[in-house]
Amino acid sequence: MKKLILVFMSVFFILAFSQMMDVHGSTSFVPGVDGYIGQYSKTRYIDEVVKVYITYDSIDIIESTNTDVITEVITKKTCLFFNLFCSTHTETKYYYETTMRVNKVIEERHLFNDVDSLIYMLKELEYRASNYDSCKGQNMNNCVIGYIRGINEGYVTGYGGLFTSALGNVNVGFVNYVNQQTGDNGLQVYEYFAAFESTTTFNSQLYGEVESFNHGNAVKLIDPLNDISTTEGSIDLIHLFASIDGIYEDTEALLDPFDNIVVSIDHMISWAGDLQKYTVELENQGVTREEIDHIIDSWSDTRNYEYDFCDLLGSTCEFSNEDMLSDIDAMNIAELLINGIPEYDTYCDYNGFCTTYTIYDDLNLVSTAFAGYYNIVGYDNSSVLPNRYKIFLDSIFFENGRKSNENDLNDFRELVNEYTAIKYENGIYVDDWPLLSSKSTFLYNNGEKVNILYRELSSKLFKEYIINMSTKAIYSSGGGVGYYNPTSPYIIKEFLAL
Repeated sequence: MKKLILVFMSVFFILAFSQMMDVHGSTSFVPGVDGYIGQYSKTRYIDEVVKVYITYDSIDIIESTNTDVITEVITKKTCLFFNLFCSTHTETKYYYETTMRVNKVIEERHLFNDVDSLIYMLKELEYRASNYDSCKGQNMNNCVIGYIRGINEGYVTGYGGLFTSALGNVNVGFVNYVNQQTGDNGLQVYEYFAAFESTTTFNSQLYGEVESFNHGNAVKLIDPLNDISTTEGSIDLIHLFASIDGIYEDTEALLDPFDNIVVSIDHMISWAGDLQKYTVELENQGVTREEIDHIIDSWSDTRNYEYDFCDLLGSTCEFSNEDMLSDIDAMNIAELLINGIPEYDTYCDYNGFCTTYTIYDDLNLVSTAFAGYYNIVGYDNSSVLPNRYKIFLDSIFFENGRKSNENDLNDFRELVNEYTAIKYENGIYVDDWPLLSSKSTFLYNNGEKVNILYRELSSKLFKEYIINMSTKAIYSSGGGVGYYNPTSPYIIKEFLAL
């Protein structure tokens, strides 16, 4: 009888334990718990060295991260007629090498809200784009970026269609193509990205209904540039890709030809637009100069601590820390590692009418740009390598792969002042409202211009925060918890689609 009881108890414990394990012997995960999104496929890791291409003006920034930049000279031959009347010319390219840990699909993959899983799925999305005719070649990045941006309905139809006019259309055919594909196991591509958007703003009309496992709330991307042993810092992934789409040059946006004339898409869609909406909120809540000065004075002199602008305003705030990180990383990734220097081609018809076309040449695929960025940038509190804020002070002055000026901190201050419609003159701030420009689009409160006091306060808070976060990390003597160890860098694992 005792033996029978012992056998029964053994079987019971085996069955109970098996319920805690999945079929492949790994720990079972519950969707929506601890950042778990779902199961996609089984993988094995392969280290792959990839080239991350940059422009000449980016060399100093990349080399400042202790990364070697390699010069590649290519000789090309051009012939006018078959193999006659030929000439040769050289083309110089610049790149650095980084390691991606590539996951080759064999059975299953557990996906979480980390950059590792994100790059895995970016590679999968790129693989599908490579098999869809209108997304092949140069159009691949545009399809991938648009696919993720379109997850949020507001980034497609928001502000009376302004987002579509500014960023271009989402490739609906590609969206349908991806959503009709089935993964090797369980979770689908669109379900993974849908996890990063709340059910109230999810674009169900385009992407279909998706079961919510997180009570309707969006999962946030874990910030890889903060101490990975803590939960400090998160990034709004869909916001990040909407900002990238606004900065990305190779787009079909209707307003793109007027960039920097009537509209300034890159800044307005990212940090400047958010800062302007934050300015309105400061006025609505009557925030005082003393409150802003107290916040600035409270920042540490020796260590970087992230400050969430929404701590001052509460639930009505639209410029949270996760939005700011999205805007900063979007500018750094898109301007330094995706946007290349365009070429121009002129076509003339028989009547002598000529049209000049802009030919964009992206530096890297989105997945490579993400790996190339997060692999070389120091932690926010790094005392060894430039952090995201330091690099942002450079990338914010880039356009089409070139730096617009030899910027310094005063140039940055003037740029922020420009987007808050003020200028510093004779020791005080005065109105500097732009004419025939959308640079002040969100600086209206119920149809009235926001009072200059609140434009000054929001400008000051943003300028001092970015400069504060960018300088201490470079010049402080110690790294603290988030100290970047160059001998054991954060390695991004990445998926190589078959």
